[in-house]
Amino acid sequence: FPSHEDPALGRGEAHSFLHDLFVELREQNVGRSKKLPQSTSELRQVFSEQLAALSEDFEKRQIKTVILVDGLDHSEREHKPERSLISELPRPNQVPEGVLFVLGTQKIELRDLSDTIKAELTAPSRTIAMEPLSRQATMTILDRVGLPYSLPVTQRERFWEICAGHPLATTYMAERLKQIESSDQAQQVLSSSTAFSEAIDKTYEVYWL
Repeated sequence: FPSHEDPALGRGEAHSFLHDLFVELREQNVGRSKKLPQSTSELRQVFSEQLAALSEDFEKRQIKTVILVDGLDHSEREHKPERSLISELPRPNQVPEGVLFVLGTQKIELRDLSDTIKAELTAPSRTIAMEPLSRQATMTILDRVGLPYSLPVTQRERFWEICAGHPLATTYMAERLKQIESSDQAQQVLSSSTAFSEAIDKTYEVYWL
């Protein structure tokens, strides 16, 4: 989200969230409405109708629909929306049979998250804590990037120390190494990089700047 030409435009906004959900589901032939609603209230209504259509389809074909909404903590921290998409997440009693919402966030305490959703998240079966990548998995990502040179063992170990098994840190660092031309340059990058150490926000800031 969103589908605007400028990725930053409307990012985290409730209207953009509902707009893109509607468009994505419409492209999957979900729901009866084909005309794009203009107001947020209209989008909210047609999205509710689309959820009902997905539930009807589940009853007929027993195929569940998973809607993944990731990066909710970013909406609060960086995007500063006028009305957050978090406020438009359907309440548990509004999610029909056959539809599953998966919310991705680094923290559960989100300002605009409804109390009913927060209450659901307190149940152990409702949350999944992601473990860091293993060393082997981290190195597999590095190897699949396709570096134009070979990294010696000491540099590979430094890569592992920096990334600490964090998926985004691993991807960012691997792509950064791909942009340079030799292991000598890689040594400079790896030596000057700070280890993740569970502080991904600082890593984000470096790349954004």
